[in-house]
Amino acid sequence: MPDPTSTPQIGSEVPSINAVPTLSIIGNTPASVLGSTIALAVFLGIALILVIMRVYVRLTRAGRFYLNDYFFFIGATMATAFTVCSMIIFAQGVGGHHVLEVVELVPERLITSMKLLIAAEFCWVLSVAFLKLSILHLYVQVFGVDRRFLWAAGILAFLVVLIGIIAISLGATNCKPFPAYWTLIGHCVSFKPSFLATGILNLVVDLFILILPMLKLWYLHMAMSKKLGLLFVFGIGFGICGISAWRIQVISDYDFLDITYQIQYLGLTTGLEIVLGVIIACIPIVHPALLKPLILFLSLMTRLISLTRSKGTTDTASNVLPAHNTSKNLRYSKTKPSESQLDRKNFQKLYNHLYPMSDLNVKSQLTTCATEDPITITRSGLDEESGGDVEVVRRWDVQYSAKQV
Repeated sequence: MPDPTSTPQIGSEVPSINAVPTLSIIGNTPASVLGSTIALAVFLGIALILVIMRVYVRLTRAGRFYLNDYFFFIGATMATAFTVCSMIIFAQGVGGHHVLEVVELVPERLITSMKLLIAAEFCWVLSVAFLKLSILHLYVQVFGVDRRFLWAAGILAFLVVLIGIIAISLGATNCKPFPAYWTLIGHCVSFKPSFLATGILNLVVDLFILILPMLKLWYLHMAMSKKLGLLFVFGIGFGICGISAWRIQVISDYDFLDITYQIQYLGLTTGLEIVLGVIIACIPIVHPALLKPLILFLSLMTRLISLTRSKGTTDTASNVLPAHNTSKNLRYSKTKPSESQLDRKNFQKLYNHLYPMSDLNVKSQLTTCATEDPITITRSGLDEESGGDVEVVRRWDVQYSAKQV
């Protein structure tokens, strides 16, 4: 008696069926297949735009690529290849139709689709592995000061590589001989256990990778609003965990003996998992560039509102800078402040504006002069900053004097 969990064996015959016109492959594309194709195309387009932005940011700010960028490029290439393979499979028209119907009506399309499916499986494994390695190396580059953090990142990287090797090995040995994947002549074990195992392991590793930088971010000395913003940027990856859980549910309910009937859902969830991985891997690098249009829009809106309220007054509220020092002439005392007067925890950065700090060009000028008695030292200068379309100029002058003993 044939094993119900295996694919057709050598010499097995496919029973003839009478195709129902509403299920005919020719001229009939199910809505689920069309929707999956559109969704993958849209998210792939967004991902490719962010990839271009990441390349631009790296070349203009750092002037070079790092190891995590090379890992990312491999992962993004594999994710693109998987998505293209999935959309070609959908275009073959086999999705949403039973495999017996496909074999009787268009067997050549089934062969093409199965070849693309196997290629897409290996692309998925490589994409997941290299995208995770890219994110882990970026974490080490940003937070890699603590030895325990480095050990944790190294262990997770080892698990990522190990899971990738296991997934590739299972994919290469599930069918013997290997062409049995698309010829259906040979012996294939059930794909469901290996798909579920790799999916669950990847989900667990994803959770640990997302949690890894959270404690580092939480204990940073910065304003709570900025801290929550960074936590949001690094926590967007929890969306991938939701997609991964959805993919695991699809695999659990999937009938691999009727592999074409729900192939659109498997392709959609798997494609979204890695394409969103590409998007999330780009956000920590390009988020300042993404903020610039928003900042410019808010600045223009603020200026417009200020002009409306002031009825054409040139000194608008949007051009007023916060004053850090209301006095130009300060007299310094020789008395050393006590430790209780020094609040070293609740400090604030001097330059705390709505433009990226990495974009600043600071110019300073120092002038000192002294007389014989009393000694008078005059310190003046000009600090000039520029950040994208924002330019801030501050003038300051500090004088103090002390009599000779």
